[in-house]
Amino acid sequence: MTVERRIAVRIVHHDPLLAAGLHAVLAADPEIDIVDAPDANGHVCHLHDAGANVDVLVADYEHGLRQAAKPRASAVRDGVAEARVMVFTSRDSESEIRHALQAAVHGYLVQGCSADETVCGVKSIARGVKYFCPTVAQRMANSIAHEVLTGRESDVLSLLFDGLSNKSIARELDVAVGTVKTHLRAILAKLGANSRSHAVSLAAERGLLWTDVREFPYRMMSRAHLPPR
Repeated sequence: MTVERRIAVRIVHHDPLLAAGLHAVLAADPEIDIVDAPDANGHVCHLHDAGANVDVLVADYEHGLRQAAKPRASAVRDGVAEARVMVFTSRDSESEIRHALQAAVHGYLVQGCSADETVCGVKSIARGVKYFCPTVAQRMANSIAHEVLTGRESDVLSLLFDGLSNKSIARELDVAVGTVKTHLRAILAKLGANSRSHAVSLAAERGLLWTDVREFPYRMMSRAHLPPR
């Protein structure tokens, strides 16, 4: 009788408490082996400490995207050449999720999902099937249902979020005011918005603002020190 090899999983997360929780949940499953588990203090391992090959890397957003972008030769040295990456993060904006998918991660779970869903995600990814939690699936569906903003339109939208006028946005981006107005018309049309404030509101609801709403007070504080426009 042939015994199937257990799934080798490595956890790399900047939050020691989350790393320990992921370890507890995944290690409890008989089909999963944890490679380089967090130590007694909850410290996470570093990829260059690796010795064994890994099937699935469960990582925070930054580590996950960094690993997904690694050249194969570098990944071989780290022992994760064949590892599929599952991001486990609090980041749930449409732009951040799209960025991760473009980086070729294999799975994306948002913090708050169940233990069963986390285990299911790891097993699915180990079988070569991509896995996304419902929040991510909804963001992806929203993205498909709407026209995607261009990079410059996203820049304009971010500055709208800061409360800048057309003239200030033009100065910030070093473009003509007429160009800003053109981008604004495109943004309103793509979002189905009827005003600047409505566009910002809809973008926040969809998670299109790369500069998360939670950063807004800090961004405004930093702009308060800039000379008048």
